[in-house]
Amino acid sequence: MKNLAINIDDDINRVLRKVKNFPSADIILVIPKGALIFSDPINFRLLKKQADLLGKNIAILTMDQNGQKYALEHGFELRSFDALRKSGPSVDLRTKLRGKVPDHGKVPDHGKVPDHGFGFKPEPVEEDRLPDQHLSNQDRLPDQHLSNQDRLPDQHLSNQDRLPDQRLPDQRVPDQDHRVPNHHLPDRQANLNHPANHLKNVQPIEESLSEFPREHAKLHIPEHPQKQKRKKSAFEKVLKTAIALALVIIILLATVILPQANITVYARTQPVSRDLEISVDNKALSADPQNLVIPGQVFDNDEQISNSFSATGQLNVGQKARGTVQIYNFTGRILRLNASTTFLTIGNNVFHFDSDVTDIKPTRMLNRTDVNPASLTPLVPITADQPGDGYNTAAGTRLEIHNKVLGTIPQQLYAKAPNAISGGVSRFVTIVSQDDINNAQKSLQSEIIDSTKAQLLNSKGLQLVDSGMNVQVKNMSFDKNPGDQTLSFTGTISVHITGLAFNADDLKKMVEDRISSTLPLGQYLAEAGNEKITENFKSIDYGSGKGLLDVHFEGLSAANIDTKGIASQINGKNALELKEYLLSNTNIEGIDISFSPFWVKRVPSLSGRVYVTEKLGQNSDSGATTTSGNPQN
Repeated sequence: MKNLAINIDDDINRVLRKVKNFPSADIILVIPKGALIFSDPINFRLLKKQADLLGKNIAILTMDQNGQKYALEHGFELRSFDALRKSGPSVDLRTKLRGKVPDHGKVPDHGKVPDHGFGFKPEPVEEDRLPDQHLSNQDRLPDQHLSNQDRLPDQHLSNQDRLPDQRLPDQRVPDQDHRVPNHHLPDRQANLNHPANHLKNVQPIEESLSEFPREHAKLHIPEHPQKQKRKKSAFEKVLKTAIALALVIIILLATVILPQANITVYARTQPVSRDLEISVDNKALSADPQNLVIPGQVFDNDEQISNSFSATGQLNVGQKARGTVQIYNFTGRILRLNASTTFLTIGNNVFHFDSDVTDIKPTRMLNRTDVNPASLTPLVPITADQPGDGYNTAAGTRLEIHNKVLGTIPQQLYAKAPNAISGGVSRFVTIVSQDDINNAQKSLQSEIIDSTKAQLLNSKGLQLVDSGMNVQVKNMSFDKNPGDQTLSFTGTISVHITGLAFNADDLKKMVEDRISSTLPLGQYLAEAGNEKITENFKSIDYGSGKGLLDVHFEGLSAANIDTKGIASQINGKNALELKEYLLSNTNIEGIDISFSPFWVKRVPSLSGRVYVTEKLGQNSDSGATTTSGNPQN
């Protein structure tokens, strides 16, 4: 069987997991005295049930009397420490043995003492002892000179430190089922504190416990009281210093380093709109803000592009519906209806006679409701104008007759289908429509202009506007004609473009500088990306390379806010005081305040932890860019 050691604080759930995960089916559970599992006998019932479910044979090895009792009550086999010594534990419980343990006297021989099922009995102690007077002061170990920590009686050892029942294992392996109660064992406690028991002839822990597994022996040999006291005093001093230093650091963090204030002020804004006239001159070398002149460049070039387009026309190549109709003529005249000048309709569906219809006699009535069949002409065949199943019509449907000469007189001249008109089948194919050609022409012209603008901007940084361009189409062709059956077609366009280009950045800077110079004191032009500049050539001369631009500007002006001054004047203010102080400034139309961490309720005294950010107010775009927002020191 394999040994499985259980810790003193393992609860039943942890023990069950260890048993379940243990690789061996035959297990000896080594449980220390006073273990948590002994607190309730129901734990052994759960352990037994788990062992039966897993098919594992479990034996119990423990010095705890309650544990032995519970194990036997629930059908577990008890094992002795000889079984542990033979196989060895599966979990390392080794404890460092510090020093030597003296032999605390002779255990009287009361005869053969049973081993109680644990494989050991008290060993006799040699009678030869040195007289107490032959021991030096250092060798003597009188009981009265030992502190409670220096003594080694059983009551001063923890549950894990105690040797089981103060007995050492014997080499013999008696019957494992032979057990006696613990009160039959000789009481060695009375002999432990006697001065004569502290002999010079002591043997090391390793020798006296040679028969006992080290994994289950944990003895604490305290150091000298004076050394212990000195170590304790030094440790307390270091601990107090560390605690004081930690308190100082915590106070500094809480009051100086961590507190932070984030304040956003929204500057009051107002819209700005200006109209300017700026000259573009091919001969100007640089921008002239005084005379509002910027350099220009004449563009004169031939351009050609090709592109593919998708055909969107639909042609129904299915079968046409066919049938016959009876013509009713209440005009009082004999009529002739030519197939080329006459058509019939059912809603939006159009039908044609297969041939001319002649000698259509007037229709007579037998009475108010019945028609005289003898006055009717024979049935006339008709065919749908277009193929498709939408032309199929049920029997008895009325058709209106339309004639170029007679017009439409539905009360006097009409037709009915005595039988169903059928045979129409839909089957569509894609063709190039006229709309496809028209849209392709517009797209090619727009594309070649956009391509020319982009090429000029990327290569030279110059901008062409539509009002400053002259585009002449030299050729435009397509590889398909309207009505051709295809999924796509290709178009090609060749043009000659003449234009006057200029640098858009020069224009923008000149406009903004001129408008900024006209703003009231304390206002600035907010470059928030929401300004709009439109330009249109009022006049242009491609020969001389000159033109006059009408420029319209729309943007925002904002009030200047001294964020550095704000940061230096708000120390110690709470949120309410801060709002009252900031909103008293007419240039501020709103503020946002946040303190961190959560316990901070006022602006920190350290100005480096106060962050004041300026943004545009509500009159600006919601995505306005921050114009000032660095930490203010």
